[in-house]
Amino acid sequence: MMKMTNKTMIVLSAFITLIATSNVSSHALEYPHIETVGTSSIEVKPDMAEISVSVNMTGQTAKQAKADSDKAVSTLIKKLMQANIAEDDIDSANLQLHPQYRYQPEKEPILMGYQASRNVTIKVRNLTELNIIIDKTVSSGVNQVNHISFKSSRQEQFVEQARQAAITNAKNKAQSLAKGFGQQIDRVWEVKYFNSSAPRPLLRKAAFMGNISEADKSYQNTKITIQDRVEVVFTLK
Repeated sequence: MMKMTNKTMIVLSAFITLIATSNVSSHALEYPHIETVGTSSIEVKPDMAEISVSVNMTGQTAKQAKADSDKAVSTLIKKLMQANIAEDDIDSANLQLHPQYRYQPEKEPILMGYQASRNVTIKVRNLTELNIIIDKTVSSGVNQVNHISFKSSRQEQFVEQARQAAITNAKNKAQSLAKGFGQQIDRVWEVKYFNSSAPRPLLRKAAFMGNISEADKSYQNTKITIQDRVEVVFTLK
């Protein structure tokens, strides 16, 4: 007759417990219930913007390329601060250096020089000055505008508003469905929430080959959308 060691009994006991727990979970939704998905979407008028630009400079040496890039960024920062942009609202720490090669068939690549790239992010807290800031940015030696994103300084407030609206939407759907079948909802059994309330701002990409002042009209009546979603299981009475 085979004897069980203490270790074997412990493992077997844990296995039986796991099965029992799994069975409870699998039968949990055998009670009468309704599953709903609550969604919400609110449009918000932005009161601030974030501009992402790049300064790309080439030189025979990495040192020269970096020096030219640093000079252009320094000029940009001075102009921005003269336009009442706070130093804390300017992020220019990023720097990348890349060798530039000329490639020829069946020959070794020839080093032509280096490219230094610095990304600068500017936070504009007064949208009426957005075009002025863009003009100063372009005239400072910036040769690439990556994007302009619009935001709200009350984002957390609007995110909470969207979340509560999604919850209300889930409740209303459950009550409507239950009423249609002559039932009543009892309580919340399960909630699944995936944070989807990040604002979806309008993004613009440009190389600024044209007249910047023409962009003013396109910034009017811009809105951002904040959405949320919640999945809820309600038991029925």
